[in-house]
Amino acid sequence: MRGRAEADTFPTRYRANTYSDVQRLAAASDLTVERLDRIEERPEDLRLTWPTYRLGAACKRRVNAWDGLALFRVLRVKKLWKGGTKAKSGKR
Repeated sequence: MRGRAEADTFPTRYRANTYSDVQRLAAASDLTVERLDRIEERPEDLRLTWPTYRLGAACKRRVNAWDGLALFRVLRVKKLWKGGTKAKSGKR
């Protein structure tokens, strides 16, 4: 759909898509999960016309503003740190 050969498209494998997956993978790598947030970004998929973009932007602002709609946020931001305890130097 984007004008490139299928051979040039890499397969996507979602292996850290849930909180429990992130916890399991972090523990196996000696990492500790500090935060796991979900956010919505700009509605680039609705850039067909300015009214659809503005409507999409308003919806995404509402989804980001209310924690009750967090399940509808697509992007996941994870903050992890190495080791069992945080380094005293402040480095993570």
